[in-house]
Amino acid sequence: SLLKYVRIKVIEASTTILAPFDQSLQQAAIDQLTRESDFSKSFESTVLPPNYQLTELLLDSGVSEITEDSILLSNGNSIRYGLSVWAAGNGPLPITLNIIDSLTGDEQAEAQSVARGRIAVDPWCRALGGDGKIFAFGDCSCTITNQLPATAQVASQQGEFLARLLSQ
Repeated sequence: SLLKYVRIKVIEASTTILAPFDQSLQQAAIDQLTRESDFSKSFESTVLPPNYQLTELLLDSGVSEITEDSILLSNGNSIRYGLSVWAAGNGPLPITLNIIDSLTGDEQAEAQSVARGRIAVDPWCRALGGDGKIFAFGDCSCTITNQLPATAQVASQQGEFLARLLSQ
């Protein structure tokens, strides 16, 4: 099972998640994200290390840079990764603009007339100019061939699609 190699790290620059919402909803979301995974009734229970935690919530940890194999945080820490999925707010953050600038070829640059500061992607959420190795979804992305609204529903559907795609 590859699950023992998987970690989901939710990185949030703020001191909480869902800041516009009531504190009880914020806490419920934090509890849900950080709850202990129950693999006791599955094959994974025999191969996972003790106290395995699939999801980690990193609050007050803005992303300052993403390199080929590391995510550098504003607090000086870095996270090594094999696959990074970026989902960010609804405005073009400097890091999103840096990713756009780092993508190769003219396809991404030409698509910016439509994408306007978002990462232009194909229908499979692959960043144009990313050689199929970079995926983007949600508010930081723009599907050029069939534009979708920047809503939580679309981001959720794209996230589910990517999860299915990457788990094959």
